[in-house]
Amino acid sequence: MRYPDIYSVAAEQFAKDASLTGVEASRSEVSRTRTLIDVVFTYTSRTNNVADRFAARVDVTEMFPFLTSPLSPYYLH
Repeated sequence: MRYPDIYSVAAEQFAKDASLTGVEASRSEVSRTRTLIDVVFTYTSRTNNVADRFAARVDVTEMFPFLTSPLSPYYLH
């Protein structure tokens, strides 16, 4: 919650007439030694119902989680 980019993206999406419609967290398969969580934010346009997604990866292995990859556009594959 102390990551300013989350709020910047939310403000940009609001300016584009989009609403936050989902937040998903799932374990990343990138590392077997660390516990990494992919957090995906979905914003849906109020005018055309098109969704934009943004994701960040967080390491939650130890007591204090930290960001391992910045918030960036996320594309479903």
